[in-house]
Amino acid sequence: MEFEPDEWEATIDYPRPSWVHVGLSVLVIVASLTLFAVLISLFFHPDLAMALLPFPFLLAVVMLGWTQYRATFLHSRKSAEVAMWLCGGLGAISGLMLFMSLPHILTILVVEPRQAIRIVPGVIFCLLTLSSSISNYHWWETLKRYPVEEFKVPRRFRISLKEMLLAFTALTYVIGIVSLMFRSGLFQRTF
Repeated sequence: MEFEPDEWEATIDYPRPSWVHVGLSVLVIVASLTLFAVLISLFFHPDLAMALLPFPFLLAVVMLGWTQYRATFLHSRKSAEVAMWLCGGLGAISGLMLFMSLPHILTILVVEPRQAIRIVPGVIFCLLTLSSSISNYHWWETLKRYPVEEFKVPRRFRISLKEMLLAFTALTYVIGIVSLMFRSGLFQRTF
């Protein structure tokens, strides 16, 4: 079947995220999956208080990864706004925690410089979530300029083969981290 020239002009032009935003989104999704796996591992801790600790954080971690995926790769305007607020809130909380522990951090840097490596994940998490929040803000502003119906690509199935493959990969990643936590016995020695 041949297309008429008018049909070629009616192709849908939708906004594309920048490579920086896609990279930050992938990092946030991987960090969300890693935190999810660590929290799932805590469910099986012998101490009851440590086993109940992950309940309040599980929803936020799952919501962060899911909204970041929907905002970046499915072009959801509402998800971009939620991801912006979640990343900004997590970045502000982690930045406040780093600021409040600054005297302790400086003491560690002076007394035991080799122990300063323990601070690096907190700093990286703070910078990642704050930069992702800024990137999500710009992506949300871009998506606000387009009507919703204009760039929604109609799909025949609700879940594509690519999404099923990504979900399976995420599941195996989480299972791998959980099994690593159990085999190494990290939580039994730590807490």
